[in-house]
Amino acid sequence: PMNNCPPKHSRDMFFSLLSGAAHDIDHPGTNNAFEVKCRSKLAILYNDQSVLEQHHAASFFFLLDNINYDCNIMEGFSDQERLYGRKMILENILGTDMTKHNAILADVKAIAELPEAERQMGDKNKAYLLKALVHAADIGNPTRPFEIAKKWGINIVKEFFHQGDREKALGLEISFGCDRSNSNFAKSQIGFLDFMIYPYFNTLAVIIPKMDILSSQIKINVGEYKKLVDQYEQVMKDGNSDF
Repeated sequence: PMNNCPPKHSRDMFFSLLSGAAHDIDHPGTNNAFEVKCRSKLAILYNDQSVLEQHHAASFFFLLDNINYDCNIMEGFSDQERLYGRKMILENILGTDMTKHNAILADVKAIAELPEAERQMGDKNKAYLLKALVHAADIGNPTRPFEIAKKWGINIVKEFFHQGDREKALGLEISFGCDRSNSNFAKSQIGFLDFMIYPYFNTLAVIIPKMDILSSQIKINVGEYKKLVDQYEQVMKDGNSDF
């Protein structure tokens, strides 16, 4: 447990790091749409709203309160600090719901479009930015060097296809990107990087210029995936059995 509260900005960083570490705890390998379509216990518990993100957040705080693990690293904080930290962690984890992506991007754009001297990084904008950075960490695998990004991409698509197989077996509509019969891995990655990942990281880089290296890596990775489109077209025709 932490017996001494760090300075305010350090606490914000601490709670943000906790958010990133906890944001996918006990993930079942499906997405929110699947949980809702299946009327799962989690979907019922959380009323179909950000089902998995709410589960991850709740699981994290249950873990902290579990005396068998003695891992409540917020124990040394005052009640006020614990409430502050819990609020930040909840907002950050719930912000990783992909349905919130465009709203978070809009908040970041609003800050980025201001002249640098006018960007007030007080409590409100700071909260927006920290939430945006946790979301960036969640979707940031495509910013890694290509061979690492590709491995992560393959693992994620395997998870998607497994969900699609389950949906097909249950007679449900197959979720977007989860149908192994019509998905070219390279094309899907190019689309995701071009239309979701690059605009997001490129906007963050306006505020945090050191992140420009990540935007550059995304462009490199798009170029590498373009070289693989024909290869994965054949893989798709063969049933995407490699996944």
